[in-house]
Formats: sequence, structure tokens, C-alpha cells
Amino acid sequence: MSTDLGTTFLDAERYFNAGDWDALDPLLHSQVKMWHVDDRYAPIIGKADVMTYLRTHPQSFFYHQPQGPLASSASAPGASTVYQGGVVQGTAYWKDIASASPVLIRYVFTFDQDSSGQWTIRTLKGWII
Repeated sequence: MSTDLGTTFLDAERYFNAGDWDALDPLLHSQVKMWHVDDRYAPIIGKADVMTYLRTHPQSFFYHQPQGPLASSASAPGASTVYQGGVVQGTAYWKDIASASPVLIRYVFTFDQDSSGQWTIRTLKGWII
């Protein structure tokens, strides 16, 4: 885990592409929601269910397209001074292991920051463009 939003995102991307689910696990919020790239209406909810899905389905690959610095922001929604939220979004190439070639997707990852400043992924959403 990291206190830097961009580092957390890049670590998650690296662990996902390597299939290193043990390293990815601590980067996920306990109530994480993950949408399938090809089905944006049925999220998988909760860390245990997301990790079970990742460990039991053929691996996909996700490569963000560097376009200068990561498009990220951190803000404090609501009145709480403890809660911090962040967003990383952009375009990427995504390849399901069963497909012939990568497709271009748009993605949005949202993050929560705990009271110690560590970022965890709250939502993972991507869709084909």
C-alpha cells in the first residue's frame, strides 16, 4: 500500500497483469466493486468475491496508455476530515486471454484513503469504447 495515489494505481496494474493476486489483495478496499469490461451492469461486490473471481477466471491484461502524468485527483467529499477520495481514469488496452487482440477501453478507478494516508481501490470500472 502507498500514500501516493499514482503509485497505488501503477502497483495494482502491475500485480493484475502478473496475476499476483496476493500482492493485489491489500490494495483492494474491503467493499470494493469490480465491473466486467464487457458487462458494465453486474458488478462483483466485496473483496472476497472479487479475489475469488480473479483467482478462478482466465487472466486478462490491462495496459493504460501513458498520456503525460496520470489523470488523478484527490478530494475530501462530505464533511469528514478523515475520508479522502481519489480517482484515476483514462484509456487502456484490455485483452481477455481468449480474445485475438486487445480492445481500447475507458477506465475509472476510485480510491479511498484511510486515516494513515494509505490508498485502497474502491471501484474498478472499464468499458469498451
